Amino acid sequence: MRSSRRQAWFLGLRLPGATERFAQVLEEHTRPLEPGDVIVLYTDGITEAMDESGELFSDEALARVVSSQHHLDAAGIRERVIRDVRAFVGNAEPHDDMTMIVLKVGAAEAAA
Repeated sequence: MRSSRRQAWFLGLRLPGATERFAQVLEEHTRPLEPGDVIVLYTDGITEAMDESGELFSDEALARVVSSQHHLDAAGIRERVIRDVRAFVGNAEPHDDMTMIVLKVGAAEAAA
């Protein structure tokens, strides 16, 4: 049987002094979720992927891809981001890992 109690999930870094620093700089915001909303969690390896000339893929490029592909499901958005990052990087050697989770809110999740 599933509990109706909501669970909280936290993401963060384990660094000396991080708890105190986060408490100083982070703010909590609540936003209702609507069907079609997309949440992308990613490491800097995505936005800091470099092409052969040292240019970064960037937060703006990631936002453009996600915004232009919001009609796809989560897997489709993820695949499009990865494809665009790979096309941007070309033959450049990777310098960091790339981790990304894409969530897309459906009608049932928005109502919960």
